[in-house]
Amino acid sequence: PPSAPRPPRSQFTRHAKTKRRRRSSPAIHPSTALMAAPVDEFIQGDDGAGATLKRRKGSQPARASLQRPSAAQAPSKGSGSLSVTSTAFFYTICLLALATVFFLLGKAMGGSDVIDPTRSMLRALVSDSSRSSPTASLTDAEAESRLSLDESDWPKNWDQMSFKDVVKTLSCKEVHNNSNNPLPSIDDWTVMRYAYSRVVDPRWTFDDPVPPTEGYSHHEQYHDPPPYVARMSPGKGRGLFASRRIREGELVHRGGNQGDVEFTGGGDKWRRYMFSLPRPLACQIASWNWTQRTEEGGDLRFFVNLNIAALMNSGGKHYKAEANVWPAPDRSGSRSYSMLLYANRDIAEGEEILMDYDVYTTSYKMVGL
Repeated sequence: PPSAPRPPRSQFTRHAKTKRRRRSSPAIHPSTALMAAPVDEFIQGDDGAGATLKRRKGSQPARASLQRPSAAQAPSKGSGSLSVTSTAFFYTICLLALATVFFLLGKAMGGSDVIDPTRSMLRALVSDSSRSSPTASLTDAEAESRLSLDESDWPKNWDQMSFKDVVKTLSCKEVHNNSNNPLPSIDDWTVMRYAYSRVVDPRWTFDDPVPPTEGYSHHEQYHDPPPYVARMSPGKGRGLFASRRIREGELVHRGGNQGDVEFTGGGDKWRRYMFSLPRPLACQIASWNWTQRTEEGGDLRFFVNLNIAALMNSGGKHYKAEANVWPAPDRSGSRSYSMLLYANRDIAEGEEILMDYDVYTTSYKMVGL
């Protein structure tokens, strides 16, 4: 009857209603259900394996969530430390395997330049942090003040002189025969480079981060110097010496770099360049010049190195020592076109780098001089 007291709702009745609500609700992902449920209906639990569980009060065990156990909940002896140790061991094995692959590749290639970029990159990281030599020491104004740019101060008929005439006019024989000429300083290289941009080719820039006293960027992506250094050679004067062990087949000199400049215009630009320089520097340029064809059937070209690569001495049949670097051969086997020099045998650290001047065709008349 309406006046009778209403009996209390039993625990069984609540569970039955909850069960009916669950059956009528659409299926959703477990993680979504956990996130959508009221926070006050959940309590934290641990299944004994380090995973945190979300349990609904009075219900069956719920599904494991994606939460990590806190420091207080982490087991003292569990799989966590073992997992970290296993991961470290796995990566160690991978690194050892990778090092083994590089070693075997280098042995298989006879120490060629295939793996040299890896070594060069590491050397570059060290050299960049320790390099103190500037790429230029003088300002443009200071470099220009050392040049003679007034043609009225140049010798008479300078524009008609041959290569030999220029050398004789500048009295370069004394400089060429002096085996005690010092290594060019950074100031010397700066003046010679500025004069080239000022007199020969204003579009040419020298922005290699490796200073000319160390060479050039042997690998452009790493900016590492070539594997040689310049120092005095007993009985020869200046020379280049291996800064480390060089394997047979390895690239020793990358000709055609930014420091290798060309003189065009039938010799006129070279004459202007020579007479604008101070005499000692001009005479050194004359001893470093060379002519070469860079392709089969191409014109003979006129070059000079404006970095320490210019100090490379020659070996061969006309010299006491054999050349230990050779240009790369082309398809026909000719070595007279390439500017890349490779080691033709293993070269020990401290051994002098020697090429063979006779590989290239030398004719100053064919370039207008």
